Amino acid sequence: MELSKDVFYRQYGDSVYLRHVGLHRDMLLNASAYRALELLKAAGGGSREELLKALVTGGAGSEKGCERFLDSLVAGGVVTGGAVETDDFSLRNRMLELCTREDRLFSASLELTYRCNERCVHCYVDDVPDAGRELTLEEYEKLIDDLGDMGCLYLHVTGGEVLLKRELMPILRRALSRGMAVDLYTNGYAMTDEVFDELKDLHLNSLSYSLYGGTPAVHDAVTKVPGSFEKTMRAVMMTKCAGIDTFIKTVVMRENISDFENLLRLCRRLDILLFASYEIVDTHNGISAEKHRLEKVEDYLSAMRLQHKYYPHPASGRRDPDGPVCGAGGSALAIDPYGNVKLCISLPQVLGNIRETPIREIWERKSVDWVRKLTFRNMCVGCENCQYIDHCGFCLASTDAGPCKSPAKPDYACILAEAAYRAELRNE
Repeated sequence: MELSKDVFYRQYGDSVYLRHVGLHRDMLLNASAYRALELLKAAGGGSREELLKALVTGGAGSEKGCERFLDSLVAGGVVTGGAVETDDFSLRNRMLELCTREDRLFSASLELTYRCNERCVHCYVDDVPDAGRELTLEEYEKLIDDLGDMGCLYLHVTGGEVLLKRELMPILRRALSRGMAVDLYTNGYAMTDEVFDELKDLHLNSLSYSLYGGTPAVHDAVTKVPGSFEKTMRAVMMTKCAGIDTFIKTVVMRENISDFENLLRLCRRLDILLFASYEIVDTHNGISAEKHRLEKVEDYLSAMRLQHKYYPHPASGRRDPDGPVCGAGGSALAIDPYGNVKLCISLPQVLGNIRETPIREIWERKSVDWVRKLTFRNMCVGCENCQYIDHCGFCLASTDAGPCKSPAKPDYACILAEAAYRAELRNE
């Protein structure tokens, strides 16, 4: 444990102003904190017990007081390497697991529209957009209020392309007023200075962009829109420079695998986290995604090793064979532009429609129990003893599973799990 190198502080009168440049966070502490910070800097690093001893013997306060102060610094990222759990993803995953076990709603996804200004070759949304059927602002306000009453914390807002939704800003403001952390997913193509100024003032949890290559030629070939790379990158840099948590999401497939390292390199240079998915699902109208998927385990392995090279991946935790396959229907749900409620954006089964039935009633229906009870042990033969189970990212959307039909895991899901397992091995 040590005082983070990203921390800078000064004492001004009775207060200590602290700036964490890595987290883009400011803190205001009382005057006694200055001596404690100086003692931690002088200690240079050590175990929790060693730093605590340095604080107490240095006269920073009582043992209990120093212990509380040190833990608060660890929790705030001011002191790194502590035993107190500070990793945002770890904390979020822990709460997600709890909500999934207890069927508590943790997050919801809103597809505001199926209209889009790009024509991505792999997109599963091949419906004919019907703006006239989309939920109205009043319907969204009622839906968001109901989700808030159900305990929903995270709201993922996506499309289609969300920036084409005229009521986007009041929808976002309604969710924020209900205390929800909003994650917005866009391609950025329609980002204007006016839209950016509004988004910047909303205090979104994050803003994610779809980018399918590290060069314009590859990205634009996937989106089928010339100039889309430049427009997306302009939007990315606007939100990144404004201090908004900015992420890039991509899908690794045959059309862009040759440019994957360029994309990884670009994201690293910009200090932007890249989320890469290897799962490509069939379209809403049943068109197979097979032609876009990589072919062999070696193809996936090569891509994953590249990803680990630029973004070192922590070792996977042990998956419980009796645990849920995913959070769909257990801690999360999705609502499409027309009010249809689904377990997940990618799953076709409709549970009900909020124009006919309250969202809470749909959530509590017994018809959802089949997916909540689905585990690796009862999903398909051999899964519970598979050596790759820790790395299995099996997605229900890749099957035709339903309340009366067990999922048949596709071959490529097992190929993906093997590749992920081998990519993590240090001596492979």
